[in-house]
Amino acid sequence: MAHIDKNIDTKTNIKETNERRINELLHLMEKHTRTDRHLEQHSDISELESLKHTLDLQKDREKKIEHLKELIIQGHNNSDEAKHLKRNYHYTENYLRHHEGHMDPATIKFTKEKQKHREEQMKYLQ
Repeated sequence: MAHIDKNIDTKTNIKETNERRINELLHLMEKHTRTDRHLEQHSDISELESLKHTLDLQKDREKKIEHLKELIIQGHNNSDEAKHLKRNYHYTENYLRHHEGHMDPATIKFTKEKQKHREEQMKYLQ
């Protein structure tokens, strides 16, 4: 009987995980669409550095969208990717802690935003 209960729990976990992934997928797609519209309407007034940063964010979102699609379809998590993401997050945190005083403000801002995106991705890879 415990084996059956374990299967039910696994199905519940998979369902909850996929619901979380679908919600994150919808959220990312909405952000991507809003940013695309904003770029179409206001790209002529944006600074080059800001535009480059926004395009990088869009590429990152596109990768996350594809990754979430694959996870939902395949139904499993790539533990190596989660491990690498966690490692990169911690390395970057240590780097920021030791070198933030020597970095230019734009790089600090970009790096902190990237860390925020890594946190979100780690949360949804679990």
